[in-house]
Amino acid sequence: MRRARGFTIVEILVSLALAGLLAAGALQMYSAFNRQGVRQQQIAEMQQSLRVADQVLARVLRGAGAGLSGGLLSVTTCTAGTVNYFPIQFSNSNVYTDLPKTSFDSTVGGADPDPDWIRVVGSVPGDFAPVTDDNGANLSNVCDTSKFQVGDYFVVVNRSSDPAQRFSCLRLITQITSAGGKKCGPNSGGLQHNPGQGQCVNPPPGQDDCLRNTTFPTVVFRASNQMAVFRIDNTTSPGTPRLMVSYSPPGQPAAWRVVADNIEDLQIALILANGALCDSIDDPLLCDPRQARMVRYTLVARSSSPVPGFNLGRAGGFEDEPTSATSDGYLRRSVTSVIQLRNLEQQ
Repeated sequence: MRRARGFTIVEILVSLALAGLLAAGALQMYSAFNRQGVRQQQIAEMQQSLRVADQVLARVLRGAGAGLSGGLLSVTTCTAGTVNYFPIQFSNSNVYTDLPKTSFDSTVGGADPDPDWIRVVGSVPGDFAPVTDDNGANLSNVCDTSKFQVGDYFVVVNRSSDPAQRFSCLRLITQITSAGGKKCGPNSGGLQHNPGQGQCVNPPPGQDDCLRNTTFPTVVFRASNQMAVFRIDNTTSPGTPRLMVSYSPPGQPAAWRVVADNIEDLQIALILANGALCDSIDDPLLCDPRQARMVRYTLVARSSSPVPGFNLGRAGGFEDEPTSATSDGYLRRSVTSVIQLRNLEQQ
């Protein structure tokens, strides 16, 4: 009988080597597929964040200047007195406060590495009623008080035939009273806008130049979400940067809420009626926001975490922002949109 043969040491070593090679190849393929899966998931998350941020920003921008007259909204603030807010204004600085902006970038062609912020003002018209007169102190008489409630913000629109006198006034209703004689209907009455109430939008009696200089009769709107400010919050570094928005009324401290995570940059450019482009300057004297006809903005999304094996990339390069090479391992995607400001065209 022939003796049964086993494997020799050489055969076993060769088999183990081949098995090791196969296992290493399989592991390498698994790692590659895993990296690709992580990368695709990160890209999908960025695309979703960009989609949400783009939709919200575009919707608000289309309302810039709605319900206003002459491209100005006069508001009494707590710290700066009476301030005129433009329908749209942006800043090359990412630092935003509710105080009027006093420091501007006036260097044409200059570069700024920070994200921009943008403020949009418009009286999204709700209920409205004719306003017959105002005593210049604290009472606006309207034909239908049923459309308003105490605590509402309302906008009186001055539609003077003189373009220099076209402006709008934001006020807060502190009390609703009945009008003697019912001037223009059974529901006519007065909208009190006494000072105080901690809202900082109503001037003291006798000092309301905005309403006192209004041409009556005109229209008063019940305002809602009349101002929105968008900015990037990158203070959580190395956490997730976010696009934030505040809908606080003019003159009030901003109250930020998250629009979309993973948005690390916002760059703004205004296109004026004469075709001029403002992206490196934000000085209203050099770039009048009332002459803006289109807004071009770029949103940049960043992956929520570094992607294994990705060591090349680029950041910046939009509008007045310099381009910089980066090897931080993050993926980035961007979207650029142009929004036409139809309300400003009609003023």
